[in-house]
Amino acid sequence: MDVIMYSAAPDYAQRVGAGMLEPLDEYLKMDGLDPKAEFKIDTSVNGKYYALPGKMIEWLVLLNKDKLDQAKLPVPTD
Repeated sequence: MDVIMYSAAPDYAQRVGAGMLEPLDEYLKMDGLDPKAEFKIDTSVNGKYYALPGKMIEWLVLLNKDKLDQAKLPVPTD
């Protein structure tokens, strides 16, 4: 198998710990790729890269402050 996608970091880390994945560091070096500079997510485990990020989901909440003010409600902080 050449490419595997894990949807959860614990699954990925477990496979790394079991020795099921090959480090990608030499391949990254050959291609002149610095993962820390290229990606927002650090996928390294114990200083080695075994995966590249496939996707990233950022959660956010949008508020209409005008509506909160009209209802005399504070901006939530939680």
